[in-house]
Amino acid sequence: MKFDNFYGNEETKEYLSSAFSRKAFPHALLLAGERGIGKRTLADIIARALVCESDADSVPCGNCPSCKKAENGFHPDIIKLDIDSSSHGVDYMRKLKLDALILPNDADRKVYIFNNAEAMTHDAQDAFLKILEEPPSFTFFILLCSSQSDLLPTIVSRTAHITLSRLCDGDIEKIIREKPSDF
Repeated sequence: MKFDNFYGNEETKEYLSSAFSRKAFPHALLLAGERGIGKRTLADIIARALVCESDADSVPCGNCPSCKKAENGFHPDIIKLDIDSSSHGVDYMRKLKLDALILPNDADRKVYIFNNAEAMTHDAQDAFLKILEEPPSFTFFILLCSSQSDLLPTIVSRTAHITLSRLCDGDIEKIIREKPSDF
């Protein structure tokens, strides 16, 4: 996998690349870490890799129609949810369960990214649990949260969880060297 614009967390990148190349990518991934650490960036890379049409190990390729749609934020099979408890309750999760069973539109896979997953009420998490336990083979979930302790243990136990760490000084120096115009 290619991790453009995602720095540090080398063990995480190795794990994800290995799982992807072995075709053993987890159907549910929980990315935890403090605000601003890169959870959304990593989730976007993973989602683009999952819908990429390239057969190469170097996904997302950035050139296929799926990658182009995803880069522009308009891929119909990447569904991004900014969770808040008022609009993402039990009824919403029940609808999401039904939607997750529908075949993808363009790609071979469908990816749901739950930003701020810890904002789901316990009842909403319970409603989500059934599809999380037994998703169709084409459906993937990426949950983003500050701490996995903010989610029900039943949700956490059904995901592969990764806690992202802060960048070390070497990573920060590399970013400054590669992208001096950003600073």
